[in-house]
Amino acid sequence: MGTKTETSERTIEIHKDDMDHIKTILGQYTINLHESIFSISHHAVEKTFKRALRHLNISETKTLHSLRHTHCSYLLANDVSIYYISQRLGHKNISITTSVYSHLLKDHYQEDNDKTLILLGGM
Repeated sequence: MGTKTETSERTIEIHKDDMDHIKTILGQYTINLHESIFSISHHAVEKTFKRALRHLNISETKTLHSLRHTHCSYLLANDVSIYYISQRLGHKNISITTSVYSHLLKDHYQEDNDKTLILLGGM
């Protein structure tokens, strides 16, 4: 399977509870080790995602890609470093991440300014 960039293919960690849930779901299926576990098309995933949105009464203007943006926004809002996020998202370099999410970084400006003044005042 081809990827968008050389940094697209990566391994990321997920919470143990999420992995346990995935293992439970996969345990319900017969797995042929000579085939891909997730041999479904992007179109099929999008269709299922849209169906879930309708079921949950969430606007269908949301896309799978919007989950990526939400993930990044959540991490930034909780003070996860932009470097780590860039690596997790598989961006080729950190400047891509900062350009796409700079509006969220600006939200922390005053908070960072206050922290800086406290740090410098304690010198």
